[in-house]
Amino acid sequence: MDKVKLVGLSLSSCIYDILKGKVAIESVVKIITGTRIACGSDLDKVIDQYVDTYWSGHNKQLCLELVEYFLFRGMIEQPRLTNGCVYTDKLGGTNWLDYNDGKYEIGDPYDVSYRHRDLNDKTSLDIINKKIEYNKYLNDNS
Repeated sequence: MDKVKLVGLSLSSCIYDILKGKVAIESVVKIITGTRIACGSDLDKVIDQYVDTYWSGHNKQLCLELVEYFLFRGMIEQPRLTNGCVYTDKLGGTNWLDYNDGKYEIGDPYDVSYRHRDLNDKTSLDIINKKIEYNKYLNDNS
């Protein structure tokens, strides 16, 4: 059986679903979002705002690492950066669409030269998955 592949339609809701264990990182093909993260300070502002609202109670560093994991691999599509348009973040009330045999193409990696992160270091999939499990444990036992 093929692994589940999903396209997310909201950065806040998709990261939340991953933090809660509803969706595995490995299942995500891309996230299409209404954010406009054009530089490091934009990313920091989004993280600060979302940790205070959508991701309240979750570890800020883990949230940053999750967003960076997708962003630095070109897996976050931000239409506002290219055409200024804001698209709805939910079609039919869902945060996720099934990836349909290449219907959604992953574009070129986003230029993230402002961060210079080593993708094989702290943002590795295994480390992030362990942090998510620990974060869920802390939230479930608080």
